[in-house]
Amino acid sequence: MDGCQHHYSPGCGYFTLEPNVEHQKATGSAALRMSRSATQVICYQHKYSMFLAAFDPNTGAGNFRCPEKDCAQTMTIQVDGPPAYWLGDGYFKSA
Repeated sequence: MDGCQHHYSPGCGYFTLEPNVEHQKATGSAALRMSRSATQVICYQHKYSMFLAAFDPNTGAGNFRCPEKDCAQTMTIQVDGPPAYWLGDGYFKSA
């Protein structure tokens, strides 16, 4: 998705990559730092992690969707928001 800096790995969940400036200054070689996302979006009906289906680079809002074939559960939240487990509309649980 254009403008989205987030990546996904089954073992790590969502994460971003950024230059590791300290490493480069100390060693003279480039390196990346991985930052895991502290926000998880869970379909409260199926208990599955929802995936980032769309991203608005102007607002930073992500539209998450349940991976279950016939589930219509979606949720739009700020991708870089505070650490939280979002359990769908009306359900919130802080980390």
